[in-house]
Formats: sequence, C-alpha cells, structure tokens
Amino acid sequence: MNNSEIKTILITGINGEVGVSVSKKFKDLGWKVIGIDLTPKAEIKIVEEIDAYYSCDVTNRANLVELVKNIEVEKGAITALFMAVQFDNQLNKGFLDTSMEEWQMMLNSWLKASANACAAVGTSMKGRRNGRIMILTPDFSKLSGDCIMTATAAGTLHGFIKSFGTEVAIDNVTVNGIFANVPFDLEAIAETAAYLVEEGGYITAQLISLRGKE
Repeated sequence: MNNSEIKTILITGINGEVGVSVSKKFKDLGWKVIGIDLTPKAEIKIVEEIDAYYSCDVTNRANLVELVKNIEVEKGAITALFMAVQFDNQLNKGFLDTSMEEWQMMLNSWLKASANACAAVGTSMKGRRNGRIMILTPDFSKLSGDCIMTATAAGTLHGFIKSFGTEVAIDNVTVNGIFANVPFDLEAIAETAAYLVEEGGYITAQLISLRGKE
C-alpha cells in the first residue's frame, strides 16, 4: 500500500533471524524501524541500523502498552506491526513428550505475546483508521513429529488472527498471519510483509502460506 503516512513499523523479536530480515527490508524501503526484544541493547545484532530499540517482555501486557504509548509520543504513530517472536523447533513433538512447562512457554510466546502486541497498538491504529498488523506463525507440519501441541497453539493463533482481523477491518486496520513453513525462507517472509503493507491493504484476516527454504 503506497501511503506516505505509513512510515513507522514496530518489530517484536527483532534480534531473531526473521526480525533482522524484515527490519532490513523495511529500512531499504525507507521506513523508520523500531525494534523490541528481550535481548540487552548491547547484544542486538542490528541496533546501529534501526531507528530505535527497546528491551521489553511482550508477555507483560501492562509494560508493553505503556512502552508503545511512550514510543508513539517520542517517535510518532506506529502504523505497522510485525510480530516475529522466537519459535523453538524442539516443541515439535508429541503430546505425551511435551511437558506442561513447554506447553505454557509455547502459549505465552505465540498467543499471549501476539494478543498483547495487538492490544498495545490496536487502539491507536483504530482511532487513526490506519494500521497494518502481521503475525508470524510457523508451519511445522513438514518436520518429523506428531505436532499435536504446536498444531493446537497455531490453530488458536490462526483463529485470533481471523477474528481480530474481521473486527478491525471496518477501521482500515488489517491483521494477517504469515504462515511460513520451516526452515524459514527469510527473503520470502520479508517480501510478503512488505507487500501486505505497501500494496496489500485490501487483504485482511488471512493466513498467507509460504514454502520453506529448500
């Protein structure tokens, strides 16, 4: 979508390989890139290449909401959000082999973090009637393993994307999932994110399926 007002993207999990790839793509397109991650600033791979970085636990909604408010005061309106939280391939195993601690970690990383980030940016996007939200949701189906727990978490996240995308569509806010097969094709993920923001403003409440890297 070519809109001169859409210039700032917030990327969570920016220190991971997907976050780095997406941030570089948007910088190349002339966007202001703001990153969030748990990693200390000194250890961020691309901190010198982005416009601002904040360390924050996105599973803590109150802290994240407050941070986003401060970012918009200091840096201006956030009109695009890319959720690139970390995903652990080791959780791609059967139900009986998955501990409740691992299951809770997955729910926090996939569902809680995504819902919190959407809540943090959603109100202001809705008020401005302008926003693009993209959530990375890995497809582990082609890996070995039963995938019962990952499929359950992913299915719930997909339902959230579709429901929230439908709710805010009337306010010109789009919400889409990038359903990327692993191993990730980083270039394809970054290109898809750019398309959804720059040109695909008519697409919402969808899962965009991407092939994994050969």
